[in-house]
Amino acid sequence: GPDGAALALAEVIVDRHTAMLRSLISADAQLASDARYLLVRDVADDLVARSVSHLIVGRTLSLPKGLQYFQRLLGFRSVNVVVAVVDR
Repeated sequence: GPDGAALALAEVIVDRHTAMLRSLISADAQLASDARYLLVRDVADDLVARSVSHLIVGRTLSLPKGLQYFQRLLGFRSVNVVVAVVDR
């Protein structure tokens, strides 16, 4: 923020070409919404630079339709993901 305090924090786990956004939190401040938007864009740019092709985010299918529409405008696509553990 203007005083140098952090407005948002993202925690992302990366495994080869897949990443999971574990948390995205922001300060209770007027600039927090803009900070979250810019942070998600920065995270996405960084993941693309690392050749990550999939970003898993929980609960996207339960978001309000307007927010899902906005995410599609930004290039995100909501899908169901099934995770399976394979013994090697």
